[in-house]
Amino acid sequence: MSDLIPLLLFAVNVTAPILLVLGTGVALRRVNRIDEAFLGRATWIVFNVAMPSMLFVKMVSSPAGSGSSVRMLLVGVIGTALVCALMIAIVRVLVADVGERGVVVQGAYRANMGVVGLGYCYNAFGDAGIAAVVLYLGVVTILYNVIAVVLLNHYLHGRSDWRSALVGVLRNPLILGILAGGVVRVLDIPVPTTLLRTLDYLGQMVLPLALLCTGAALNFGALHAAPRNAVLGSLGKAILSPIIVVGLALIAGLDGMELVLVFLMVSAPTASASYVMVRAFGGNDGLASNIIVVSTLASIVFTSLGLMAFRLAGLV
Repeated sequence: MSDLIPLLLFAVNVTAPILLVLGTGVALRRVNRIDEAFLGRATWIVFNVAMPSMLFVKMVSSPAGSGSSVRMLLVGVIGTALVCALMIAIVRVLVADVGERGVVVQGAYRANMGVVGLGYCYNAFGDAGIAAVVLYLGVVTILYNVIAVVLLNHYLHGRSDWRSALVGVLRNPLILGILAGGVVRVLDIPVPTTLLRTLDYLGQMVLPLALLCTGAALNFGALHAAPRNAVLGSLGKAILSPIIVVGLALIAGLDGMELVLVFLMVSAPTASASYVMVRAFGGNDGLASNIIVVSTLASIVFTSLGLMAFRLAGLV
């Protein structure tokens, strides 16, 4: 029993701060200190200003050799594709409503890497963890968006629209921030210290403000919407997706910090962007919201258990 306590404390130190800030966001929303107007403005600031600033700074200032390895990127891309393929086969059998199949599949593969995933990585490894997953975040986020547009168009409207997917990627502020930082780093363009420090200040808002907004946006009132399909999508996100991606990472030979970082990114709950996209495409947004809520609660539990297993194996 005494041997389990250090393992539990390590896992709690990584996941509990995320849960507590999310809970703070929920509480502030319930007492009307965060309303819909604030949530909309704050979310816009996070994803259009603070997060691109943080990703740019991490790309530019991270030490040489600290970025995502090619194997990490391949694991993220191939693992996501495998999760999608398996979930598409599962929903074909288990989800009767064709319009809800794309919602469930997106809920299972699309992790909230930019907020919760980065929070997990920071709590586990500090700035080194963030620097190591910035490129991974950018590449896999591109894939997430392309797959989401194609899936939702197919299941909800019976067509494929790659043009919309590519336009969405090119307009994504997170991708633009990473690309800009990558260009500056590769071309060795000097960045004034004043500008870099300013962007760093803006980037420091990301985790606390984004987690507060994520918590405030959780819609527990939607838990009645298609509960069976919501559980299916949530289990796909919290259990199936990490098993497939981490299994692929082990086959690819990842170990140590890289292996744990991949686990932390893929173990993040369903991204809130999935709700926005489902609503924009005219799908069952109640189901999408339900998956986000359930997967968020499940993520804390299963990520903690996974971290304990990694710690027991001496990987972290």
